[in-house]
Amino acid sequence: MTGKTAKEKAARSVPLLNNRGQAYAKVMDDKSAMADFNTVLASDGRNAKALMRRSSAYEQMEKYDHAIADAQAVLFIGMSLSLPPPSLSFS
Repeated sequence: MTGKTAKEKAARSVPLLNNRGQAYAKVMDDKSAMADFNTVLASDGRNAKALMRRSSAYEQMEKYDHAIADAQAVLFIGMSLSLPPPSLSFS
């Protein structure tokens, strides 16, 4: 069995921390949620899921400037990847 590098270990923990952070956010444990999202983003600063989830957590905490900044970062990432814009429905 080969040993994993720190980078490989961190990459494997990203989905776990992202999901755990979301679970914390659902039960209004903002401090724990932010810690998990920030850990994910320290490992992968372009993780759109963590940015959107952190944006929602900031919104819950009424830190609207931070929420907007994270949402804008997701839009920028999407534009740099040439993703189509999300469809909006106003029916």
